[in-house]
Amino acid sequence: MASLPPSFQVADASSPAADDITDLRKALQMPELPYVDITTQNAVRDVLKRWPLLSELSYFAEQNTP
Repeated sequence: MASLPPSFQVADASSPAADDITDLRKALQMPELPYVDITTQNAVRDVLKRWPLLSELSYFAEQNTP
């Protein structure tokens, strides 16, 4: 089964959390502050467990990405 890359992120600029993270980065003056959406990572992991074919396709897509 394919595993999620450690830096997997889903950017949704319309979400309130995205605004909070942007505000935090500005307040700390750290525009490159890494943010990992653990909830999204868990949801993606669960989807890949539920649909093994999707997991395999994800694995092959990762292997063919330069």
